[in-house]
Amino acid sequence: MNDKIKEQLGDWAPILAPIFDSQRFAKLKKDLSEEYRNYTCYPAVSNVFRAFDWTQFRDLRVVIIGQDPYHNGIATGLAFATNNGRLSPSLRNIVKELHESHGRDVNPNFDTSLEHWARQGVLLINTSLTVREKEPNSHKKIWEGFTVEVLKRIRAKHNNIVFVGWGKDAQSLIEQIQVTDTEETLSLFPEEEGSHWVLTAPHPAAESYSGGTAGFFGCNHFVKINEYLESPIDFFKYPEDERRHLVPGAEYFHYSG
Repeated sequence: MNDKIKEQLGDWAPILAPIFDSQRFAKLKKDLSEEYRNYTCYPAVSNVFRAFDWTQFRDLRVVIIGQDPYHNGIATGLAFATNNGRLSPSLRNIVKELHESHGRDVNPNFDTSLEHWARQGVLLINTSLTVREKEPNSHKKIWEGFTVEVLKRIRAKHNNIVFVGWGKDAQSLIEQIQVTDTEETLSLFPEEEGSHWVLTAPHPAAESYSGGTAGFFGCNHFVKINEYLESPIDFFKYPEDERRHLVPGAEYFHYSG
């Protein structure tokens, strides 16, 4: 495992070591090196594994799974987040659902970095961790199998996690860790009540193309997450004193040529 990756992973490192030390990851790393050398890709190389850095394994309580990073330059390494206050169609609808499910007016100063979620134990991870500029899902094949292996290790080594799948790709990953989606919410281990929970809904962006009828609005996932957790997450928190800046320039993949 690359030392810089290991440092960023923190306490995830021993848990994910079999993935990062595998021949399959060696190929993934080589393919990404080619992509970043020949094309403009997002997020910045230093932020590819940023979700793990911001949400350490010991603090993990919720996993929210997206599709792939924004392909227009605003990706930060945290699924659905932006670092410039700009609301993408997905994030705009997420913020709307969050506020409306709690009976609040939308706060125009909402922190789009979502770092306040990550610091409270919400892992914001995409099915693909990178993307080529202006080509959504372009790295899907490169990352195939990676995120599902991460989810399997969370399932096996953690307790009482809420898995949230927004969109078909995210739901497919949850299905691959042997979830039978017969109800909107159910335990991954029916014989162990409360072990893990699953919430699924259409992708937030779908509301922008369906006139608000896709099914993400009204899913009440933010309310349900806190119903399951022993201590609630403050999705409205604005911890300016805890903010960290993105670190530019660190190299996790070594290019040649």
